[in-house]
Amino acid sequence: MRRENNLFRSHWLMIGSLGGVLAGLSLLHGQAIFMWLALAFLWSISGNFFGGFLWGLIAVLISHSWLLALHPLSWIGVPVPLSLPIAVSLWLFCGGCGGLLVGIWSLIANAPLFKGLRDGCFGEKVLCILVLSCVWGLAEVVLASSPLFWIGVGGSVLPADKYLAGLARWFGAGGLATVQLLIGSWLWQMAIAVRRGIGWKKSFSFGLFFVVLAHLVGASLLSAKSFSEVIPVALWQSDIPIRTKFTEEQQNRIPYALNESFQIAENLSASLLVAPEGTLSPNQELLLPAQIPLLTGGFRWV
Repeated sequence: MRRENNLFRSHWLMIGSLGGVLAGLSLLHGQAIFMWLALAFLWSISGNFFGGFLWGLIAVLISHSWLLALHPLSWIGVPVPLSLPIAVSLWLFCGGCGGLLVGIWSLIANAPLFKGLRDGCFGEKVLCILVLSCVWGLAEVVLASSPLFWIGVGGSVLPADKYLAGLARWFGAGGLATVQLLIGSWLWQMAIAVRRGIGWKKSFSFGLFFVVLAHLVGASLLSAKSFSEVIPVALWQSDIPIRTKFTEEQQNRIPYALNESFQIAENLSASLLVAPEGTLSPNQELLLPAQIPLLTGGFRWV
């Protein structure tokens, strides 16, 4: 087993790059199967800081390539010559932070305790994989409350795999990340078993049973009816481009458009009006008192 692991780790540059590409595509398009394969590649080089860093770097650069579309930043007062360098710097900074986070996870996986468990008996290997998966899942929960949250493995199941996402009713996005880390480890271990030609059928059957069971449980949680009444909600899509949001024309138009939306929602007998995040400026006053409750997000000040 140790020789097989060393074989994978010796190709960390290729494996980390390929895994990062698959992870980035999964985060960008919500394809869970790509993330499972990407995590299998990550497990194969677990313990290699540079391989983990490369995996996270490429994953974030691909999934957050939309940051480059911020250019030109003249709409927030940035001079045009500085716009592209700033946008590229933000993109690279996010990628670097993502790579560092995965690299730290790889360092944890390479700690003497986990190295000993990986080289131990079957039960110790399972315990090692389970603990490392939970570490990732808990890290996502912590990072979700901070600006440093760019690798949402838990959220990569949507929109393609809503049945697995149903498990979030039990343990949230962090739990989904843990489950996907476990699936990735299963694919990695099965690849090793196939290469050795020993025990791959049992590995395949056990992993397939786990994946199917997880989907069945998730589907049952989605179908469970936990609500007591239906609340009619009106949704207002303001459709305001970010680059023109802060122009004088748009700032003058928003209050009138919102007031019109209130009237339409009231005519539809809605109990609540929902507007996109950041629609209103901080402490913005309405033209008229709201006829129904308004729910909208905004920028985090604290």
